[in-house]
Amino acid sequence: MSGFTQKADEGAALTPEGIEGIPNTPVTVRNDMSGTVSGPVVQASQIGNVTINYNAGPPPMDSTPGQDSVEGVSSNRFEPVPRSLEQINSIVSRRSPAWEYLAYAGYLHVGMKELESRWLDYSLGHKFAGSSFSNAEDLSRHVVAAFREVEGIAHQVGLWLSPDAQARAFGAPGESGDPVLIEHLARRLVGAYGGLIDWSIAMRSVRTPEQLSQIVGTAARFADRSIKDFRLFVVNLVERLDGLSVLVEQAPTEPIFMNFSYVMDIDSQVLEEFQAEIRRVKRLQRRWF
Repeated sequence: MSGFTQKADEGAALTPEGIEGIPNTPVTVRNDMSGTVSGPVVQASQIGNVTINYNAGPPPMDSTPGQDSVEGVSSNRFEPVPRSLEQINSIVSRRSPAWEYLAYAGYLHVGMKELESRWLDYSLGHKFAGSSFSNAEDLSRHVVAAFREVEGIAHQVGLWLSPDAQARAFGAPGESGDPVLIEHLARRLVGAYGGLIDWSIAMRSVRTPEQLSQIVGTAARFADRSIKDFRLFVVNLVERLDGLSVLVEQAPTEPIFMNFSYVMDIDSQVLEEFQAEIRRVKRLQRRWF
């Protein structure tokens, strides 16, 4: 899933338009999901989504107290999203109504909380003693390679959110889902989120001469929107699933349909700042040489 190509045996170089291999005008390609992918790195109108389509239906007419219920929750009521692994295991083992989606949201919630310390490091501007580059040519090669890493993460996200993966995990209509695959997909998606955090911290930690530092600082912000939107994606998913019972009470015989999209995108302002900084450094190089 790439909006640009760069031969592995060629070094990257600064050009008036930007870093070689990262054009000013994004090249757009189609992917196998709804939406588009564009360079540099990835810009998607919709990289993937989670679709919930659950038909609760009316409760059986001959039901008796306790029948078709889970700890007092009737077949037309839903438990909230589990907030711990113990709660997830309980919902999965009891096959609570819509357990597949509740477990999936629970794993995303738990996984994101487990990475909270890393997210705090990222949000507070943490740096470590990163790689050191003394000239623009070596730095440009490093930046291009780093952008390829983000492309790899974007490809993973597309895989974990693909319709095929969701169908296998959540099951076809009327069929039970696969609890092992549900956990796997959720943990892989959280892993991609953690990868974006680590990538951003590593990029901002690169050491360069002062005149090149803004290239690094701006490049590190390429993942900002994708990180923020993943957190919103999980929060919105959990909040909406927590309210399933209310939706059923409002329309007890209607199917429940929800669509949650996670967008991987680059802030256009960040992209413009990055390209402007490349042009500034190129002008400086001309003065020096």
